[in-house]
Amino acid sequence: MATHCGVSIRRQIVLASLFAVLSPAMAQVEQGGIDLPMPPPRKVPTPEEFSTSQLAAMDVNRDGKITWEEFSARHRQAFLDMDTKKKGFLTKSDIDAAFRKAIASMPKAQ
Repeated sequence: MATHCGVSIRRQIVLASLFAVLSPAMAQVEQGGIDLPMPPPRKVPTPEEFSTSQLAAMDVNRDGKITWEEFSARHRQAFLDMDTKKKGFLTKSDIDAAFRKAIASMPKAQ
């Protein structure tokens, strides 16, 4: 296979073609000529919405209060869910994986 500077001629042609196609578009973006839509903002819950959701999630006996037992049980379960290999501790990769899983399960903004 023919190469130039260690890169195949075919790859150089593909890269040059991509550059030729994308350069004018990138120049327009830099000059403000292409109006790209902004992603929709994520809705931050109000304090009322947040407290309501926390009570709904943790108040097991539905008495309108979260006891230490209810609170700690919820967090213990979160730890156990993240400790997928049942090691008894969490590593950075366990936390990273849990974060990615949580983000992937979030509903997409419309």
